[in-house]
Amino acid sequence: MKEIIQKIKENFQSIKGILIIDENSGEIIEKDGDTGLFEEGILIIGSTSKTAITKNFERDNFDFVTLELKSGEKILISGKENYIIGIIGEEVEEEKIYDFIKEIEIEKPAVVQEETKEEEVKEEVKEEVKVEEEPYEPSEEEKIAISKIRQINELIKEFAPGDEFRWGKVAFAKIKDSSPELAKNIEQKETELSLKLPFESELQEEEINKAFRTAIDIIWKMAVSKYGVEEARKRVKKVAERLKLI
Repeated sequence: MKEIIQKIKENFQSIKGILIIDENSGEIIEKDGDTGLFEEGILIIGSTSKTAITKNFERDNFDFVTLELKSGEKILISGKENYIIGIIGEEVEEEKIYDFIKEIEIEKPAVVQEETKEEEVKEEVKEEVKVEEEPYEPSEEEKIAISKIRQINELIKEFAPGDEFRWGKVAFAKIKDSSPELAKNIEQKETELSLKLPFESELQEEEINKAFRTAIDIIWKMAVSKYGVEEARKRVKKVAERLKLI
C-alpha cells in the first residue's frame, strides 16, 4: 500500500494527502500527508456512493466522487476492489487520477496477515494438545514398586543422613541379586533410589516384594549395627508415621 501512495505522489505533484481505507473493516490501511480534514467522512461517502451505484446501475464499484471544500481544495474519493482511496489537493485532476488508480495492482497484506495468524493459532492448538496428553497410569505391580522405593528412601534418610549414597548402593545391590529384571528399572541417584516407568518387562508381584524385602532387611541390619535395636525401632516407627503406614 505504501508503494501505491508513492506512485500517486510521484505522478501528481499537487496532491496534499492520500488515504486508503479497508471498506469491510473501516480501518485505515495507509495514509500520507494532510488527511485530517476527511479521515472520518471518507468511508461514509465512499460506501454510500458504492451502494447507490450497485443498487441503481447494477455495477460492483463506482468510478469516483469529487467534493470541493470552502478553502478551494478538492477531495477525490474512488473505490477499487474492497478499498476506498481518498485524495486531497489544491488541484485534483479527477479523470487522470482515476485512470491512474484503475491501472494500479493492489495487494492485500491484511488477508495474508490473517492467514498467518490462523496458522499460528493452529500450531498453538497442536502444542496445547501435546501438553494435555493424559499422564501415564502405572500398573498394579508398578504401584507396589513405587511404594517400596519410597519406604527404602525414607528409611535411608532416617538412618544415614549425609551417607545416603553408600546405604542406597548396598540396598540396590540386594535388589539386583534378588531380581536383575527389577533392578533394570531402578536408578541410584545421589541421595535416593529412583524408579523408571514403565517397566521394561513384565514382573510378578511376588518377585517385586521379595526383592524389596531383601533391601529393607539389609537396611535394618545396618541400622541395628549403628544405633542398637531400641533406637532403630524408634526410628522405624518415625518413618512409618511419615509414610502413614500405621
